[in-house]
Amino acid sequence: MYYSILNQINENLKRLVECCKKPFYKKVDFFIGITSIILGITAIWQTHIISQQQQKIQGVDSLLRTQKSELEAVLAILDIAKSYRPKNEYSIKLPPINKGGQHTGDDWYSKGVTEFNKMDYQNAIVSFSNALLKNPNNPDVYIYRGITYHNLKQYDKAIADETRAIELNPKGAIAYNNRGNVYNDLKQYDKAIADETKAIELNPLLEDSYTNRGRAYDDLKQYDKAMADYNKAIELNPLFAKAYTNRGNTYNDLKQYDNALADETKAIELNPNYSDSYNNRGAVYGSLKQYDKAIADFTKAIELKPKYADAYYNRGITYQSMNEPEKAKVDFAKEKELTQKLK
Repeated sequence: MYYSILNQINENLKRLVECCKKPFYKKVDFFIGITSIILGITAIWQTHIISQQQQKIQGVDSLLRTQKSELEAVLAILDIAKSYRPKNEYSIKLPPINKGGQHTGDDWYSKGVTEFNKMDYQNAIVSFSNALLKNPNNPDVYIYRGITYHNLKQYDKAIADETRAIELNPKGAIAYNNRGNVYNDLKQYDKAIADETKAIELNPLLEDSYTNRGRAYDDLKQYDKAMADYNKAIELNPLFAKAYTNRGNTYNDLKQYDNALADETKAIELNPNYSDSYNNRGAVYGSLKQYDKAIADFTKAIELKPKYADAYYNRGITYQSMNEPEKAKVDFAKEKELTQKLK
């Protein structure tokens, strides 16, 4: 079964190559497509073709067979790669020592990426820092270490790393995208919008930048602009769960609850392990006073992300609404504990 699916991807790769020979395709589309195919194959192989990925691969094949945009299919494969999280079925080891008797910067970088994917962020920081000792001018390492610092909520260090990546590669969209995402978390929305807009200028196909800019517009209550960005992200990548969950959040703000539920449910279908989607859908159910469903979604979000302070707070609010003050008290205490640890 694995080989038949990989063969499907190989056939899709051949079709992509033929497609990109057409004059209306720019060269950048070709390289994005090839890179995405390779990432997709790697991710699928390493996760042993789990059922969710099988469904996505079938969706990609369907896109091609119905003669829809090949680029859309490529982005779908890229979405598979992005959702990859390796299993704890192997130990992290550096490659064998090279002839020079020491590990290279690339060795440390690869180790850091593996640790990052396992969400072992502290060790990833060490590995990326060792990589930079070997090669202090590699923007990719700064980008990855910046994301890692962001996940650890060390925002100043994250911004410093993404800024250094931009200095080393001013035409790289990813560092602008990542720095804009940090500014979003810091509620510095003007800076977030500026960075995401720059990322889009450099790479108009980067769906994550539209989604991040949409989030900034949403927090500024500029809902029309937020919707336009989320819609563009979904147009570029119909399998991008983050865009659906963010758009669902905006629909909730607009009290368009049916649309909000539809988007959050779609996001969960695309990525059943996306804790934000459960948290957001729980908030919608809370607005509709469907408290049992809200509790179930908040609980699932916490199961997926045990240190999810917002989900504890939202569940506490829901317990209050259900007149269960003791359960609410426990959740509020947990939310406070988690929030203080981040300070």
